[in-house]
Amino acid sequence: MSRRTRGWTLFLVVGLLVVAGCSRSPEAKKARHLERGDKYAAQEQYRDAILEYRNVLRIDPANARAIRQLGVSYFQLGELAQAFRYLLKAEELAPDAADIRLKLGTIYLLSGKADEARREVTFVLEKEPKNLDGLALLASMAATPEEVDAAIRRLETAQADFGNRAKLHLALGVLYLRKRDVAKAERAFQEAVAKEPKSVDAHVVLGNFYLGKRDVAAAEREFKAPHGGVWPRSRSRSATTTRASKRCKPFSRRTHQTLRGISCKGACAWPSARRARRSRTSNKS
Repeated sequence: MSRRTRGWTLFLVVGLLVVAGCSRSPEAKKARHLERGDKYAAQEQYRDAILEYRNVLRIDPANARAIRQLGVSYFQLGELAQAFRYLLKAEELAPDAADIRLKLGTIYLLSGKADEARREVTFVLEKEPKNLDGLALLASMAATPEEVDAAIRRLETAQADFGNRAKLHLALGVLYLRKRDVAKAERAFQEAVAKEPKSVDAHVVLGNFYLGKRDVAAAEREFKAPHGGVWPRSRSRSATTTRASKRCKPFSRRTHQTLRGISCKGACAWPSARRARRSRTSNKS
């Protein structure tokens, strides 16, 4: 082997060693975990995303993106205690992040801490008066008749900007239920489905509304709509309806999170799916 060839060989070997060392460096590992975490999160594979983001924090405990994404991932899974821990830290690191504040506001509201929830949503709406998530969360806090009317007026004004969004109509429907205006609530929920026909949340809320009215046929139609109109073959229609209603009540914590703060406290006078089922059974007997 000539001297020149040996020189080039040595150069390549050294280069490969440098590249290999860089690929195993903490920064490179952190970048890979972040990339994988973001990919999993985009695919709604939140468990896998959490593993990747936690790996990032093992390398860099103060990594702002990993902390934020862990909070968001736990929130999407409904694991609010874990979500709160990371979202609170994320808020400290990025105080102006509206989505983080609104998620915290939702958790506060679900925990019965209305003042803290109002603080978060007020901060957001002062900076972004047309933030739909913020408007929906604020509407969910309306307790007195005056507050309910004010929230309805505010959402109706926002229709110019968000009239094509199911979330706005769902929030209006909840407020109408608090006023005991069932006809307007039904129209609002139907409008939510019409605006976003593929929205699972809109169909579930409308389906449970119909269950509250004991209109089982209409409820079944809504529960099966998001799944392409196909009921599982292993279950009867009535069994599937009951199962769906238990899993996806619009007045449950899960839907409250999914709709970013739309609360249905005023609608609790409606019979639950379980009571409706008992009533149907007794009527048959």
